Amino acid sequence: MFSFFEETNEHQHPVDKNIITPGRTPANLKNQFGSGLFSFRGNAMPTACFCGPVTNLEQHTFVNPYQKRYSPQSGDTVIGKVIEVSDDRWKIDIGAHLPAYLNVTQILETAGRMFNDTDSLSMRTYLEEGDWVIAFINKTPTDEMRSIQLNTTSEYKLTPGLVQRVRSRLVQAVSSSFKFPYDNPVIDVKVAKNGYIWLRPVENEEKSIINQAVINLLSQLNSAIMYLNRCEAPITYENCHCALSVLIEGIGNNTEKRIIDALVELNNK
Repeated sequence: MFSFFEETNEHQHPVDKNIITPGRTPANLKNQFGSGLFSFRGNAMPTACFCGPVTNLEQHTFVNPYQKRYSPQSGDTVIGKVIEVSDDRWKIDIGAHLPAYLNVTQILETAGRMFNDTDSLSMRTYLEEGDWVIAFINKTPTDEMRSIQLNTTSEYKLTPGLVQRVRSRLVQAVSSSFKFPYDNPVIDVKVAKNGYIWLRPVENEEKSIINQAVINLLSQLNSAIMYLNRCEAPITYENCHCALSVLIEGIGNNTEKRIIDALVELNNK
């Protein structure tokens, strides 16, 4: 049964000879290599602290953790869930190591008015716990401010849809949005820098009832994004279309390999 605002998370990963587990030393590593990010030097050789692929750069060994949290940067577009409401701001989970806050003044400014005492009593008329919002990072944490400050536009609250999460490093652009497919748009997709992806059927002027074909396409597109996450492929329209084409042909034991082969063929064109 399809339900709106269903949050999914995929943490399965393909087999890769370059992946290392905690406590192990990368193979074929020269002794002069030092420890880099997410690794430490033990027994005179760099040892991994996390599970993930290994990279050697400038005589240092780095591990790119699969479970690494999103590192916020000013200007990034993010999608997050409201987890707490106070008198003048909302606390929002964006998957970072520190909480993010959206002040009510940011929303009121887009409406062209100032904050007054009555607004603190009606905070939940704007956003309440469990709502999903899209915003951009205004300020990143500093020594004086141990939180993330968000800013937003007039369209800050996401309507009910399907929320998917992938590894944030697979999102290459600061923000991305597209309608799927290009020739006959029926799915609206928003890709945020923190790895959250929002999908929803396109609302047309007639506001017709969403038919089963659109629901099926939405589910298949969600599965395609899951496979891209497992294949470590960037989340772009072209890659989503490529993975979806493979899934439409059928899902089997070699589905992941077929998607990888299709992505390689796409990149070689």
